[in-house]
Amino acid sequence: MVQPPADAESAQSPADAADLEQRIRAYRELYDERQLEQKQRREKMMERYAKRQKERAERFDAMMKQREEREAAIIKEQEKLRDRYTGERDYLSEHHQELLQMALDRKEESIKQHEELRRKAEERQAEYARYRSEMEGLSPEELNAYLDERSTEMSRDTRRHQRPIPRSPRMAGPRWQRPPPTRYPGPPGGR
Repeated sequence: MVQPPADAESAQSPADAADLEQRIRAYRELYDERQLEQKQRREKMMERYAKRQKERAERFDAMMKQREEREAAIIKEQEKLRDRYTGERDYLSEHHQELLQMALDRKEESIKQHEELRRKAEERQAEYARYRSEMEGLSPEELNAYLDERSTEMSRDTRRHQRPIPRSPRMAGPRWQRPPPTRYPGPPGGR
């Protein structure tokens, strides 16, 4: 094997060594410069990331505050409704016998009225049946005389025997002047 002469290494000139040294130094400076640029880019990127994260956290916090406020409003409204319905329930539980008795009295009154109307209708039905039986064997002249005699009784308006329409103060006057309808007295303090 052939070995290079030993003086080949020492054959490099000092100018070549200085040039090599200068190139190495330039490479190191370039490397350090790129490392510094990369570090600065990384820092800027981390700053932007931190800024975006902060903005996102602020938006999320604002959204959560809005939702909390909405839920607080719902809570107040539901508490108000709960209290109202609790008051109504308590009123009903305290006065249920009175209210039930009022409803039963109204139903009893309606039953009596309808029974009276039914009884009157039965009387009229029997009366009409009697008229028919009386007219059965009559000749045409007798029938005309009978009809002339009883025409006012037979043709009277049956609607007057129907249940009368009660006149209530609620129905007097225009709608905006009428008091509101009430189904039951309601809890103390109104609704």
